[in-house]
Amino acid sequence: MKINSFKATGFRNLKEIYFEPSEKVNVIYGENAQGKTNLLEAMWLFTGVRSFRGARDREFIGFDEPFTSLEMEFSDSQRQQNAKLTIPRNNIKDKKAYLNGVQQSGTSGFFGTLRCIVFSPDHLSLIKGAPDLRRKFIDTAVSQIRINYLKTLQKYNKILIQRNALLKHIHSNKSLLTTIDMWDLQLAKVGTYLSMLRIDYIEKLSVVSKEYYHGMSGGNEQLNIKYLSNAFKGLKDGITYTDSIIEYYYNKLKSSIENDIRQGFTSVGIHRDDLCCYINGRSARTYGSQGQQRSAALSLKLAEAYLLRHAFCEDPVILFDDVLSELDLNRQSFVLNNIDNMQTFITCCDVNNTKQLKSGKIYRMYNGELTEER
Repeated sequence: MKINSFKATGFRNLKEIYFEPSEKVNVIYGENAQGKTNLLEAMWLFTGVRSFRGARDREFIGFDEPFTSLEMEFSDSQRQQNAKLTIPRNNIKDKKAYLNGVQQSGTSGFFGTLRCIVFSPDHLSLIKGAPDLRRKFIDTAVSQIRINYLKTLQKYNKILIQRNALLKHIHSNKSLLTTIDMWDLQLAKVGTYLSMLRIDYIEKLSVVSKEYYHGMSGGNEQLNIKYLSNAFKGLKDGITYTDSIIEYYYNKLKSSIENDIRQGFTSVGIHRDDLCCYINGRSARTYGSQGQQRSAALSLKLAEAYLLRHAFCEDPVILFDDVLSELDLNRQSFVLNNIDNMQTFITCCDVNNTKQLKSGKIYRMYNGELTEER
């Protein structure tokens, strides 16, 4: 999958931008607050997923601009496609999205057409952040490959809300205790299924991310990742969707009921799972340097891209925002020159970071204007 051309008008601080990127690596450098991240954000919107910065539509429109307009030509192994998005300032709800000339119900209509992987400094939370951020990473990654995963996860969350509400009322109405078994069984069934998909994905991600990190560190360090299951802690055998495994999950819920009633929430389940990264056998979160933590997070994102390519036989586009800072020269060179076959966009502040690029294009972003350097 390749982005062949991109045009932006009135998007945040970007001036009128049109460029035809390299099929390989595109490095965009410039000082802070010049528009580098804005450009990646604008391209990301064509995945059909919300801004990776959590921004709202109104924030996309530049100051004193009547509207923002984005247009992209991209191609996969089958055909070339065109996508367009316009958002008027005077009526944000009148946002219009078009795919190959056909109006969509919204940007969600783009979902599944342009496949991208994005990394921003916020993704360091994969190593340093709270468990819920790592669970979100896993859920987002699996949902891109397993179509029914997101709906099943939503079902789990609805059941969990019902069970938690019930736990809060049992103190005042003991008879409600007899109804909790119904929710436990549903949680066990759905939770086992989601656990199975998560663990299968992490096992594959672990193999690939280890290879990327090995190359990034010049073979001097080893990355291992481990999925920590709350419900299946202590279970030695693999997880399959069988009656015995579902019963194991169910019994964990039953054994925690007194504690759950006392606390007022469900303490057992996939909503309490976590992902841990280890570098040379030590916790990357606790003992890793800034460069090691960034390298580990990058390796996870590159492995995510690899698995996405393997699932659909289509190379995703990679958007890397500010990845080169805190990396030594060898790790920078690996990121710039060893992402095979996947079109990559990398932003950085220091022009010296571009000197190791062997093939691709270099752009300078200054005050919202993009200029190719030859």
